[in-house]
Amino acid sequence: GENILKKVVSLYLDSSLKLMQGLREALDGKNGEAFTRAAHTLKSSSAYLGALNFSGMCKELELLGRAGALEGAAPRRAALDAEYERVREALAKLL
Repeated sequence: GENILKKVVSLYLDSSLKLMQGLREALDGKNGEAFTRAAHTLKSSSAYLGALNFSGMCKELELLGRAGALEGAAPRRAALDAEYERVREALAKLL
């Protein structure tokens, strides 16, 4: 019920914050493997909670990481951060 939903949302908010930080650090450090892994995990967990736009953005980043094209990810950073904040705000209202 409601307690399970709150627990899932809370876990997502905690883990996604760490994953976003890891994504930024991997991009700054040009670590394609860590970048791809963080983007993939964010994609999947975000889709599970219905954050489909954010999940789609993460999918694009994952594909860039797999292709070794991290330079293509940097220009998308601001849009990703903005969408992530919208997701966090919407989910925080459920708590």
